[in-house]
Parts: sequence; C-alpha cells; structure tokens
Amino acid sequence: MTLSTEHSHSSTPLDWKFSQVFGERAPGEDLQDVDIISSMGFEKSGDYLAVGDRGGRVVIFERKDGKYAGRCIGCLASVVG
Repeated sequence: MTLSTEHSHSSTPLDWKFSQVFGERAPGEDLQDVDIISSMGFEKSGDYLAVGDRGGRVVIFERKDGKYAGRCIGCLASVVG
C-alpha cells in the first residue's frame, strides 16, 4: 500500500506494509500465537500509537515533526494488570 500526503516533507510517498506481528519474518518461519498483534490504540491527539500482542508486549510509537513515520519510544516486556 502506498500513501502520499500534502503534509509530507518529501516527494517520495510513504510505503506501508501490512503485518500481523512485530518484527520481520523470514520466509518459512513459523508464526507464534503470542506474536500476533491483538490490540492498537491512538492517543487522543494522534501523536502516539500503542500496539500490543498476545504475548503481553506493548510498543508505543510517537509521531515527530509532523512526519507520519513513527519510532518506538518504549517497549515493555510484559503488561501487568
């Protein structure tokens, strides 16, 4: 999927890839149930995106400088309820 926006500072469109798991998978690598993404949520302003998997891991992405590409600002080994 490719997306271009008026807000982009580059003439190169964003290139989106769909994945149901964190990280890259090698061809033929088995998918573990705990690695499947099970939840996502945006913070009210849209500057943060939290993504969690069935293994209890959470990754938080932050939007910076009006760019749409995020970076991980915190990773938790597990979520304690």
